Amino acid sequence: MSSSGTTTTASDLLVYGTGKNDSSLQTFPREKIDGIILKCSEGSDYFKRQKALDDKTNASIQSMKKRIDMAAKPAASHMRKIDSITGNYTTTRRSTSTAVVIDMDAFYFSCELTRGPQPRYVSYNNRSVLLSEIPCVVGHGMVLTSNYTARQYGVRSAMAGFIARKLVKELSNGKDYLYELTPDMKRYVECSNSVRKVLAEYDPNLRCYSLDECYMDLGRYVSLRNEGYDHCIIQEVWKEEANGVNYGEASETSDRTMMTGLPNPNAVKGNNANTNKNNSSAKATTASSPDDSDSDDVAEVDTDPRRGARHDEHDEPVVTVPEVVEEMRALVTSRTLLTCSAGIAPNHMLAKIASDLNKPNGQYYVPPGNTAVMDFLRDKATRKMGGIGRVTQKILSNFNIDTLGDLFEQRYKLNEIFKEKSASFLLRASLGWSDSDKTADGGDNESGGQKSLSAERTFRAVSSVEELLAKLRDIVGIVWSDLQKKSLKGKTATVKMKLADYDIFVRSLSQKRVFASEAEIFEAVKSVFIKTRGEEMEVRGGKFELRLLGVKISNFLGGDKPGSSDGSMDRFLTKQRKPEAAQEAGSSEEIDDDDDDEVDGVNPAADTEQSLSQNSFGGNDDKDWLLAKELQASFDAQEEARKKQMTKGADDDAEMALELQKSYDNNNIGSSPKASKDAAMAAELQRTFDKEDELFGKLEAPRSPQPHKKPAADKKRRKIADFFKP
Repeated sequence: MSSSGTTTTASDLLVYGTGKNDSSLQTFPREKIDGIILKCSEGSDYFKRQKALDDKTNASIQSMKKRIDMAAKPAASHMRKIDSITGNYTTTRRSTSTAVVIDMDAFYFSCELTRGPQPRYVSYNNRSVLLSEIPCVVGHGMVLTSNYTARQYGVRSAMAGFIARKLVKELSNGKDYLYELTPDMKRYVECSNSVRKVLAEYDPNLRCYSLDECYMDLGRYVSLRNEGYDHCIIQEVWKEEANGVNYGEASETSDRTMMTGLPNPNAVKGNNANTNKNNSSAKATTASSPDDSDSDDVAEVDTDPRRGARHDEHDEPVVTVPEVVEEMRALVTSRTLLTCSAGIAPNHMLAKIASDLNKPNGQYYVPPGNTAVMDFLRDKATRKMGGIGRVTQKILSNFNIDTLGDLFEQRYKLNEIFKEKSASFLLRASLGWSDSDKTADGGDNESGGQKSLSAERTFRAVSSVEELLAKLRDIVGIVWSDLQKKSLKGKTATVKMKLADYDIFVRSLSQKRVFASEAEIFEAVKSVFIKTRGEEMEVRGGKFELRLLGVKISNFLGGDKPGSSDGSMDRFLTKQRKPEAAQEAGSSEEIDDDDDDEVDGVNPAADTEQSLSQNSFGGNDDKDWLLAKELQASFDAQEEARKKQMTKGADDDAEMALELQKSYDNNNIGSSPKASKDAAMAAELQRTFDKEDELFGKLEAPRSPQPHKKPAADKKRRKIADFFKP
């Protein structure tokens, strides 16, 4: 289904087909699969919307090409700048591969397989067959996940159910049909919690942005194993830390070791992900004997009786990260009957790509070092990199950039094609570098600094306000629960709404203080929802039907300001009213089945946002009154400062009051309403100064008047006198 011009294939934007999935899972040619999808979608609201986006993308590509044709060859100075930036990234890359991404295999479907007697058989085409051997999905109107047999037919998550049924029927020539299971979210959450419990034994700080995917760093666990501590003892270390043990106090070392038999606190301090070498701080030193007080020799004693054999820094490590991951995946399967795949790399961005390469029930290891990373990325499609969506992929493809290796080769041209932020992101993507590489000790920035937390739900088109508000309340409950678990407090609430015709609106409401309760969040998002509904009903002739609702809380206490993070690459091509701050991974309830991350090809970060705010002042135009009010506030602040330092500058304040009074005596006070206000204001200020004089008089040793006045005091006196002049 190729075409000429700027449209590389019909499936780029018009067909939501294979996406990031490995095409090796498909038995049938992609062109045939996409043809069926296109035929089913043509004429639908979704197809019309995607067609408009495709046309806009094509026009943008043509404009980019004209601009590049007119541009001169990249200057040598620009190339040197890019090379310098590239060098900075490569020299700060982490030196170990301890970042791990665990991705459950066909998670919802696998949870269904573990239900009831094992293995699970069903009746299919008048015979009893294993559920895993027939094309099967979880979900009816929308596919939540598909098993690997269904994926051979091109069926994938986030696909419309009627399209999935059509694919299986037509590609099998009517011999097979799609077997559909009703979702059981309660069970899926329980299974996910069971998996997380196992994984937390290896990294108690793991992060799970969806039910089926976890991000971990095993550097510290592997380091402890290589120090001679077995898995059970390491669990005691985690428990001690959770109870608030201070590992930085050396004075507590000996007592703690005697009581618990746990390692020297200094040996387990921090996230030791950069090395598997023996940590010398894990050895306790004893004082030398009196006879050897002048000797430099210090005897070393192993104070931990539970420690096994340790390897010397020159020996081979007891365990490696890939071996620990293999052990961890086996433990998950033995306890939950679920399988998972894993990616291991210097950072989680690379580990995410690696986790897809040996599915199902496999793992892939990316060694550290620039050469190994660049070799790993060279032949990977640009779409494999997180943050590169279908729009960006299409643009890059039209400039003959199809792989991440191509992206690196064309790095000098990126600023000519994209804006600065987008070009910078793509340069980092071509190098496989992420922010987690910045920490010198191997600590992973990705493990903290979460900027938002969200949840969303897709359903059949609904117009009832009561039903939509009930769904909104349920989503708020999920978000609030997750906020409580992570001890996060945000000031900005965002509502995402997808209409029946696939138009998307994102509206935000910010306040000066954090949301203190679930009810407060609901009232905020409810007001945004009601306001948006009213506006859209006027535009759409009284019709307002939604097929998706989502809620996001951001602008966390102590975090970055809204909009300070980089957004998606696709944003600059999509319809915007006001750009929304880029959404960060933070949803604990959204399924991310094998990286099927886009539903209906819509990037939430590319849609609209509206800030709802009220004017602090109520429209009062009395400028004199406002100035007086501001002046009074200024004096209030000065009064607080003077109370803290009553022995300083008492004479200045007294003389300011006297000069102010003289100014009023020289004016015709009371001749106008404005003058009356001025007089009242002056009287109030005089009373303030009288109180201060009384307070200063009680001081035992008040300071004598200074012969020379400070310039600041002179300026204040002039400002006050000038304000009250007629």
